[in-house]
Parts: sequence; structure tokens; C-alpha cells
Amino acid sequence: YYGSTNSVLSGSNGLSTQAFMLSFVELGFKRNQYIPEDGAVLSYFSGAADSTRIAYKNGVAVSWHTRTPYPRYSSAYALYVKTSGAYDYNLGANYNMRPAFILDPETQYDPNTMEILY
Repeated sequence: YYGSTNSVLSGSNGLSTQAFMLSFVELGFKRNQYIPEDGAVLSYFSGAADSTRIAYKNGVAVSWHTRTPYPRYSSAYALYVKTSGAYDYNLGANYNMRPAFILDPETQYDPNTMEILY
């Protein structure tokens, strides 16, 4: 999503990335007329309960930003995931970041440490 133009940069117009912030749509939330379609739901979050979206920092649930703006009021509003795993929007909120990355399906890793096994 780019500024207030309501355009989504993807495919050959997008950026190549190794890590990224998740979008509202990728998290499996249902859009409304104010929320841009900035991605496709990821299989992990397809039909997921809110509890699947909860992030923890030092064992405590924390709120975290998505990359999706909420331009109903202005381009300065952003959608975030609350400690319950539900979403909300805020102006200039200072929440945690939860970067994501996509692994090749053949990649083996330790699910406890997320260490990639060679």
C-alpha cells in the first residue's frame, strides 16, 4: 500500500523482501470498505481464531502493528493486533513489530527455537 493513493504495490511493481510486516488481509481478518486489499490470507491464518494472532514478548501478550493503513480518517491511522488477537486502529500508535518471513516448504527447522537445520 502506498500513501493515500489506495494502490497496492505487488508482483513486478512490488519490493523483493526477506522479512516483512504482515497485512490485515494476510492475517485472515475480514475487510470492510475502508481497508485496502493488501495481500492474500496466509494458510496459517485461514479460518484462524483470534488467539492464533496473539504475540508474546517476555511471556506477556503485546499489541503489534500490521503494515495496513486505515485511511478512513487519514493515512496516518494504522491497523494493529490487540493483546486479545482481535484488531483495532489508532493514530500514531507505538506498538511492537512482529516481522514475518516465508520459508521454502522443504526447509527444516526446530519449531522450539526456529533454528534452521542444515
